[in-house]
Amino acid sequence: MSSILRAPQATSLAMRPRPLLRMTHPRFLLLVSVVDLAAITLAVGIGHLVPIGAIGFDPQQALDLLPPPGEGLVSVSVIALWLGCLAAQRAYGETTRRTLPHQAWTVARATALFVGCLALSSLLLHLPVDRTLFLVVPPVGLALLLAGRTSCHRVLRALRARGTLLDRAVILGEGLHAEELTSRLARHPDIGLTLVGSLEVATVDEGDRGVSPAQLVESAVRTMTELRADTLVMPMSGTALDTDALRTLRWALDERSMRLVMVPPTSGVSGERLALTTGTDIALLQVRSPAFSGTKYVLKRGLDLVASAVGILLLTPVWIAIAAMVKVGDGGPVLFRQSRVGLDGREFPMLKFRTMVPDAEAALALLEASKQQDAGNTVLFKMRDDPRITRPGHFLRRFSLDELPQLLNVLFGHMSLVGPRPPLPREVATYEEMVNRRFMVKPGITGLWQTSGRSNLSWEDSVRLDLYYVENWTMKRDLDILMRTARAVLSKDGAY
Repeated sequence: MSSILRAPQATSLAMRPRPLLRMTHPRFLLLVSVVDLAAITLAVGIGHLVPIGAIGFDPQQALDLLPPPGEGLVSVSVIALWLGCLAAQRAYGETTRRTLPHQAWTVARATALFVGCLALSSLLLHLPVDRTLFLVVPPVGLALLLAGRTSCHRVLRALRARGTLLDRAVILGEGLHAEELTSRLARHPDIGLTLVGSLEVATVDEGDRGVSPAQLVESAVRTMTELRADTLVMPMSGTALDTDALRTLRWALDERSMRLVMVPPTSGVSGERLALTTGTDIALLQVRSPAFSGTKYVLKRGLDLVASAVGILLLTPVWIAIAAMVKVGDGGPVLFRQSRVGLDGREFPMLKFRTMVPDAEAALALLEASKQQDAGNTVLFKMRDDPRITRPGHFLRRFSLDELPQLLNVLFGHMSLVGPRPPLPREVATYEEMVNRRFMVKPGITGLWQTSGRSNLSWEDSVRLDLYYVENWTMKRDLDILMRTARAVLSKDGAY
């Protein structure tokens, strides 16, 4: 099979509304540059307020507390050197629109380079250097730079939500591959791509003449020009382009300042598990195997023990108040015990404050038979107006207060603070084989499921999020989920 390009098949996708706030890429780059300059200048200014003293290579000047002549010129030189190191580490340009962890790592490398260049300059030129330039200014400046980059990234996300500062992209592909890629990109608006069209590549019989590199370039460039696109997105699977055609296409896009973005066929794999190995004329993308033991699991368990113990002690008055509310409500038991499936498929008794009538389990069969379950999730039974929920139960569920006793499950080792949702045994009986992979880690009080819509999610989305967490979790991601959980609880989205 060879490939031909269907140039007339290029289709335009739905366009976003015109953004309310106009912001171009150069203007945003200027904003980030000004914020960086302000952060470095402030750090140098703070350094002048901390008279630690001077160090140098002239013993007679080693303890001179008076500022040397030309201090203003030295400060300007220091600021210029730091900005130069940021530029040398490519902290500007497209980096200002990339993920926050990538920007933070780039800024940290630039700061380390700045300290090294400053030390080397003072050594070679025999200049006395104020100790604050090494002991105070770099850490303060790094903290201010990271704070500034964080603020700019929040501005970037807000602008992208309004439809600006997005790269206009065209997908080169067809059929299920293009549809899957479109869906995956739609789930990640932070990437900064808005899809404005597609260019199909079809397959024909071996006897037919395939597309020439010139035809490929002409059709792709014409389509991107018509749609005012600057990025061509191509899946690495499902597009039968030979090496010559791909190389010619890449060169043509480079000449027109257009980008070619290739998407590897890896689903559910985070960037931390990808490693690029390069040779003279080859690049290999390695997917590291997930690890389910080791130091990071010891740290995770330590965080669970400390946080659950502290949480139980601090929230004791809240527990007493909730227990009284539940007991006064209908006189039934305060706690609700339910068998759930955890690590390695073992069952454990999960604890919650009771939010339903005492015979809720018996009434479940009648509700399922009446087909009153909300549409969208065919495995988990969820109803927005479940008649079994008590009056205090509505309040507890709205703010997820009914889940506080699960801190005891965390303390006893049945659960973790963050992890997949703990399923019921009857749900597990309906699982496909791949879903059982979620039992390779402990279930959590919160997780990607709770911070991404909770009960509003479909079963497929719930499984996708749980499996993604299992294979890609890090301590940083756990802390991020915990912070997002607070926002999700306060917004009450999907809580019923």
